Formats: sequence, structure tokens, C-alpha cells
Amino acid sequence: MRWVRCVALLAWLICVCQWAIVTFVTSDLTGRRPRRTLAARVRERRQPSPRPRESRDGLEFTDPRVSTSRVKQAGSVSDVLGIMRAEHENPEINLISVSAAWIKLAKRQRSKMADVATHSYSSAFVGQTQSLLEKPTGQAREVANIFWATAKLQNHTPDLPKFLESLVRAAKQITQDMNAQAVSNVIWAVATHSSTNADLEALLGLLPALAARVRAVVSVMNSQDVANVIWSVAELSRKGVMSDDLFGLLPMLADRIPHVTSGMTEQAVSNVIWAAGQLSVAPGNPDAIQGLREMLPTLLARASAMLPSAPPRFLANTCWGLALSKYNDADFLEAVAGRVADEASEWHTRGAALDLPELLCALARLNATGQADMLTAVSKKLSQMLGRLNDWGLCAVSWSYQDLDRDNRFVAFWHGVTAEVTRRGFSEKDVEHSRLGPEWWSKVHGGLWPGMNVAHERVSFALPKPNRGVRSVREERSREGSPLAAEIEAAMTNAKPVPSEVIAKLLQQAMREAGAWQDGPAARFVVDGYPRSEEQLRGWQNTLSADVELLCCISLEVGREEMRRRLLRRSESSGRVDDQEEVIDKRLATFQADTDPLLKFFKAEGQLKEVDGALAPAEVFQEVRGLLEEVAAESR
Repeated sequence: MRWVRCVALLAWLICVCQWAIVTFVTSDLTGRRPRRTLAARVRERRQPSPRPRESRDGLEFTDPRVSTSRVKQAGSVSDVLGIMRAEHENPEINLISVSAAWIKLAKRQRSKMADVATHSYSSAFVGQTQSLLEKPTGQAREVANIFWATAKLQNHTPDLPKFLESLVRAAKQITQDMNAQAVSNVIWAVATHSSTNADLEALLGLLPALAARVRAVVSVMNSQDVANVIWSVAELSRKGVMSDDLFGLLPMLADRIPHVTSGMTEQAVSNVIWAAGQLSVAPGNPDAIQGLREMLPTLLARASAMLPSAPPRFLANTCWGLALSKYNDADFLEAVAGRVADEASEWHTRGAALDLPELLCALARLNATGQADMLTAVSKKLSQMLGRLNDWGLCAVSWSYQDLDRDNRFVAFWHGVTAEVTRRGFSEKDVEHSRLGPEWWSKVHGGLWPGMNVAHERVSFALPKPNRGVRSVREERSREGSPLAAEIEAAMTNAKPVPSEVIAKLLQQAMREAGAWQDGPAARFVVDGYPRSEEQLRGWQNTLSADVELLCCISLEVGREEMRRRLLRRSESSGRVDDQEEVIDKRLATFQADTDPLLKFFKAEGQLKEVDGALAPAEVFQEVRGLLEEVAAESR
């Protein structure tokens, strides 16, 4: 038995030695035993493999999860739509994959968004999405993401009006399932679409349900959600959409601000401050806005922390919001002025042409005087680029220096600005009214930009009868003794656009002075750029239709991509800030939304004459001249 005990003892010693050796080798330098590998190890998630599946027609498709993964990794519009084209007939494709594709497309650089509209599969992709939206679905996040994407893409989305109808129907079914991010994204999309879509009835029909959902989730909204909804309420009010449902959200959103301010981005802060200002001048319930105004100190504290590194657009947007709110924080404004004084010379020319006039006008409205260093820096920056300022910006700079330069230290610069104002045909009243801001200016003058009245010049030299441009007619409003001066002044003083009937009366007056309604042959006129909206058409019909026969409407047809190409090429030499790609897209979208209803009206009346505007200028001129001569001969 002794030998058995010896063998057992030896085996025990061997086990102890093996354990000791393993412990010594695997212990760290502190002598502690390591955690067991199996306990500390995280099991790697298995990636789905591209398993082909057969459809009823014998075709092979990819697992939708793999398609989604490929879309997220795609590098171009062509890649994204190519993936979706390959799955067009896949019966298992779902909104998750499709919404991922929409998000990827919407996050393209703005200059690449046009590729969406021109891709050969775009229309079919919209149809594919519509088919999925028509099926019963509880995928609220995916529907909201597609809504957001279409707002980013705007008119780069094929068949957008019909597509929005499908989205609205789908959203109505699942609004109650939307989380905070989803509902704020849809509200933001509705507000953004309102800028470029004439028929808003379907979109606005969503607002009551969306507002009810916000009330349910406001307590968990983050900084971006809160900023999106507040901005959307202000943007819709700016477009004349005064939703009681949305206005009712403002007090609870204001209460949420202190809880989320620390997470706000620069854009979120400036957007909320701008929204507070915009809402303060909009008609509505002032009690609903009061809570938002009370949050301005909290928001400015966050803005002040961002000030040293914030972009110029942040400064301009924030200060303009404060000016509209009439909220003067001397310390913040002085810090802004100091930043401008130090860095204005380094600002990009195009950005400076937009941001500096707005900044100056805001500071002047807030009576932020005594900023000589800032005025010095701005005058040096702008003195070499006055021709690049838009019309409002030029007049706003003139007005701002009159107000801010109390010591007349910058008289030479101001005289240079005044000379350019005079050259463009604006009056002292125009300069005075520029303080009301770019939005007001655009409504009254029909645009911010110079060069709006040159399209008819070649025709005017060839025609025997006078030719009037709408803007040149408006410039006559300040003439002494004009019976319409009081009506125009009343509109301007109240920061309202000149009524369409008044514009029509100005045209009537100009025609009379040029020989209309006198003995002899009937006078004929070419009116350039009018009417530019359905409201102006109604003004014409109410005022002039009984006395003036409208012979035809000539539309120069140029494709969107050709227009973009021409404007981008012009930007190489024009120096105009409105020739930037992002501004071009917005201008074209707005123009299309305004003019499409007019073209449909004139076509139904048999008065629409279309000319291929893609031809050479001389050829276009000959086409237009021939049409005018033909119409004139028929009307004799």
C-alpha cells in the first residue's frame, strides 16, 4: 500500500507544479492572476453572409440585410442606386434598406445631389419606395428618415409632389409610433418643403398629429430635436403658416431648453435664437413666445462659449435673431464686434458679402455703437467688393454706417457705398427701409440680387413700342406727387410687401405715360418678369384685365442642369454671391415653385409660347422677336 500512497503523492505534486508554472507564466507583473479568458472575451457578432435567395420567377437576390450594409458603404450616388436597381424585383426588400439608401443620397455634397435627379434609376427608385410605403408598416423611423431625405434633396427628387403624397399617407398611419428624433425630423421636413412647394395642403394636414406626438415625447427630446421643432415653427410662420398646434408647443419646448443647452451645436443655438426673433415679429400669440424669449440668456451663455471658433454665419444668424427680438446683450455684442475686427479681413469674399451686411444691420438695430475697430476692419474688407454685394446688402451697409459711425470717421467709405447705391438706382428711402431685413426686401423688390432687369434689353432695342421691366417701374414709386406713393409707403413702413394691385397700378401708370389709352393705334408693351406669382396674376386680373388685353406669355425653356452649368460658369467672372451652388439650387427651386402654376394657367388659356432657351443668345432673340411680331400681327 505504501507504493500506492507514494504514486498518489507524486501525481499530486506534479499537478501542483503544473498549476504553479501556468500561474507564473500567465500572471502579470503585479502578481495578480489574470481574468479567465472566456469570462472577459466578447463574442464577435457574426456578419450576415450574402446568401442568394430565389424569387418566384427564379431570379436570385441578396439578403436585405446585406443590401443595407452595402448601401451604407457605397461611395457615390451611382453606387447607391446601382445596388437598389439590382434589388428592384426582390420581394423581400424592405423599408430599412430603402431608407438607408435615401439617407445616403441625402448626405451627398450639395453639388452631387443633382446626380440623383439625372440617374437612370431615380424614378424607378421613387416608385419602389412608394410601393413599400403603401404596405401596412410600423416602421416609423424609416418613414421619418425618408421624409427627412426628401427635404434635403428637394427638387432633385423625381416626381416629388406625388411622392410626398405617399409619404404623408404613410406618416399619418404611424405618427403615434414616432420617437422624439423621428417626429422632429418630419416637422423639420414639412417646414423645409414649405419653401419650395406651392401645394402645402397635404403636408400641413400632418401638423396636428405631429404636434400631439411632440407633447408625448417632449420630456425625452435632445438638443437637436428641440432646435429642429422650434426652427420649424418659425420657418413656417415666416412662410405665412400660423399653426396653432405648433405654437402651442413653444412653452413646453422653452421649458426643455435648460436641460439640453449644453448639448447644442453652433447651428442649433443660432437657429433657436433666430427662431425666437422671427417669432417675435410674426403675428400670433405673444404669450406662447414669452417663454422662448426668457431662454435667451441661457442660449447666449452657450453662444458666448462657442464664439471664439464659431463660423461667420453663426455670428450673423445669431445677431439677426437678437435684433428681431430687440434683445441687447452688450457683452455678447462687444465680443462679436471684437471677433469681426480681428478676423473680417480673412473671411472668404462670398461669405463676407452675405454675412457682414447682416451683422452690421443687426448691430445698428441694437444700437451697438462705439465699435470703431470693427467698422475699420469691415470698411477695408468691403471697399474692394461693393460690386459683389447684393442689393439689400449694399443698402443695409449704407444705412448701418450712418447709424454706427457717429463720429463720421468713415465718411469716405460711406460715400463710396452711396455712389454704388445711386448707380443701381436706389433712393434714400430704399436705404432707410433696408433696416427691415433681407426677407422684407425680397418681398418688396422681388429679389436680393443685382442684374434682375436685363433680360429684356435686346428686345427693347428691336421693338418700336416701349418695353417695361417690373423693377424699373417700381423705382418710380418715390416720385413726388405719385398718387400711389402713400400706399407704397404704408406697406413699407409696416414691413409688408407692396400689394399686387399696387404693382399692377404702377404698370398701368407707366403704360399711360408711354401713350396707352390715347387716340391712334393701340399701344403694345413687353413686360419683363411679370407676373412672377399667382398673387401678382390676380392683381393684374383685378386691376388691368378690363383695359389691357394680354396677348401671350413667352417662356424661355432651359433645363435645370443647363441653368446650373450657365450660372456656375458665370460665377467664374461675375463675383456674384448668388452664383454659389447652394444658392443656385434654392433659387431654381423657388423659381419653379412660383412659375409652374402660372405656366399651367397660360397654357390652359392658349397664351403660352415656349422658346428653346438652350440655343445661342442670337437665336433665342430671333425666336422671341418672331413670336412678338406674329402676335402683334394677329392682334391688329
